[in-house]
Amino acid sequence: MEDLGSAKDKFLVLFGEERGISNLMFLVLLKERKRFAYSEVLDLAGEMKRSSPLDSAAETVLAMVNWRIALPFSPLSHSLSWGSRTIKLTRFEVFEIPNCVSLAFQNLVLNGE
Repeated sequence: MEDLGSAKDKFLVLFGEERGISNLMFLVLLKERKRFAYSEVLDLAGEMKRSSPLDSAAETVLAMVNWRIALPFSPLSHSLSWGSRTIKLTRFEVFEIPNCVSLAFQNLVLNGE
């Protein structure tokens, strides 16, 4: 198993995001859940003592959607298209992490690749 600190360092350099935003992205993925709520990212940002947790949470979720790490989840939509899903950034909005992202992240954490 790869050292978690080493895996985190590798993850942080993959994206051109501010370090705190990349850190939040890493923590969300580290929970190994298929779905997460915007409020969870907001709570994580608060725990990290970010100067503006609301802005940090919004930037994190938008970055994750932009990088296709997460997408808005809608139980009413049967479309798999990224374009058919809209972001509202409401406290209880749910986002879904594609299986391919979860598997790649697990590989990074376990094997460093």
